[in-house]
Amino acid sequence: MRKTLVTVLAGLTVAAVLVQPAPVLAATAISAPGVWVSGAGASQVTWAWSAVGGATSYKVSFSRYASMAHASSTTTTSRIFKHAGLTSGHTYFVAVRAVVGGATSSRSKIVPGLAGAVPQPKGTAVPAGAAVDWRWNPYAGAAKYLVQQASSPTFQVGLQTHVVSRRTIRLAVTRGNYGYLRVKPLSSSGKAISSTWSLIGSCFVPSTGPLIGPT
Repeated sequence: MRKTLVTVLAGLTVAAVLVQPAPVLAATAISAPGVWVSGAGASQVTWAWSAVGGATSYKVSFSRYASMAHASSTTTTSRIFKHAGLTSGHTYFVAVRAVVGGATSSRSKIVPGLAGAVPQPKGTAVPAGAAVDWRWNPYAGAAKYLVQQASSPTFQVGLQTHVVSRRTIRLAVTRGNYGYLRVKPLSSSGKAISSTWSLIGSCFVPSTGPLIGPT
């Protein structure tokens, strides 16, 4: 009798082990995409964002308010969102979520874009000498750009003026000093298509040691 009872209990123990549920694995969080303004134009702004591994689409929220109140939404397989028909001089806001399978990432940072604003140039000091490579994003409808560099942010000292058809330019900057650059988009005939300059870009060229990039 005792032997039979032990055998039965052992069988129940084995059965209990066999029917234990598998451990639940924690879901892997989906990274939110990084978002930035990639271009602008009169009455329009273009945003872009980084790819998220495994994403099949992206949910874009657009609002006139930094709080994202009254936001409209759209889903796209692209990583670019261009919104036209905006009011120049007004700031608009975009946030993006990645869709991976049936799951959605957390919301990206809310990124403002100023309609009609000329993109701000960025500068990188040139390793080979006392110069800065400047670049900027496109402005819709621009055939060329009026470029001004100076050694003061007021553009009253060391002013250089150039017209270029590309969106990059290398200009000399005295070592140990900052260079300041602003751009204005032009039509093919040379007429300004924006009444305002871009925000001012700046870059420092050290007097000694390795040259450094944007500031």
